[in-house]
Amino acid sequence: MNQTFTVENSLQNLCQVLGGYYGLRLKNYGEATESLQADSAGNYISISDKTFCSVDDAYDVTLFFVRENATTNNQPAGGRKGVLTRNVSFKVCVNSKHPGDEFAISTLINSILHVTYGGSDFDSKAIALQYFGLPERNFETYFFTLDIDVLEKITCQPC
Repeated sequence: MNQTFTVENSLQNLCQVLGGYYGLRLKNYGEATESLQADSAGNYISISDKTFCSVDDAYDVTLFFVRENATTNNQPAGGRKGVLTRNVSFKVCVNSKHPGDEFAISTLINSILHVTYGGSDFDSKAIALQYFGLPERNFETYFFTLDIDVLEKITCQPC
């Protein structure tokens, strides 16, 4: 039996809010996955357009989202239930020209329904290396990550 799935989550809402706040000063790669190729142009690749997520000096803020894990919510019924909800943990990886952008982004995250802010990491050197593939970093910009949980709804419809 074949099934079709539709997935709804508030990550799109968050991207719209970030785009509205930053406008053309934001480079948002969207959701990204880790590159498995050694010595490539970066460590993460955008899922939507297959480009490497890299720092871009043309923008004040460059960011992407990394899916880390998911936990299911208690579901009434079971077995053939057509809707599954789960909490998906993402890491928002950011390079910014302004130190106050972490506060601004965490505040914007807090304003989105079904998106929960979980904390921030300011270990710039480790973040630049792990997420952006930069062994050396420019001390005039800021690297940080934010942990968020997003409620995701998956609807299964038998064909």
